Amino acid sequence: MRIGFIVGVVVLMAIMVVSRRITENANKLLDSEQKAGLVDLFSDLRKNSPVFILLLIVVFFANLFLEFIPSEKALIGYFMILVGYQIYLGQRTYAVLTENNYPKEFIRAQLISSSLRMIGIFILMGFFLFY
Repeated sequence: MRIGFIVGVVVLMAIMVVSRRITENANKLLDSEQKAGLVDLFSDLRKNSPVFILLLIVVFFANLFLEFIPSEKALIGYFMILVGYQIYLGQRTYAVLTENNYPKEFIRAQLISSSLRMIGIFILMGFFLFY
């Protein structure tokens, strides 16, 4: 395993921790009713996200063994799909929170958290491909 990938994973994990902290601090801006409302508002995303990730993993391993697409091209494709999914989740989160009148500071923190996760994916991809 290349050292670049390991460094990229470590950086990604650090970014995920920071992203999670931002989200936790943003949750302090909400009252109990708003926090409870988040569960209902995002229940469909919580149900569908694991299915999407599982499907992506199955396709990854199928391609790994059957080699439909060269590995480097497939890897770039997987990263781009993950970035696209992060963009979708960010847009969906923004739309749902805005529509339901959540505080602007909370929405801003969610967008920053989502952006950090996307940056982490790009950093991982960069370390993996170029180091």
